[in-house]
Amino acid sequence: GFIEAFANLYRNFALTLRGDRASFAADYPTVQDGARGVHFIERALASHAERAWVDASYTPPGEAS
Repeated sequence: GFIEAFANLYRNFALTLRGDRASFAADYPTVQDGARGVHFIERALASHAERAWVDASYTPPGEAS
């Protein structure tokens, strides 16, 4: 099932790019999802380096803080 799950993600992404799934909600990770994940990892590393809890709240670029 693991390989098929990725195949479905890639297929749905390709269909969206072609315009075949324009009316469906995206069911694959977005750039924003990736940015949120990277932010989480960076904050986890900072927490480890400081040996303390750090603020991990995330505001996407371009949005008011």
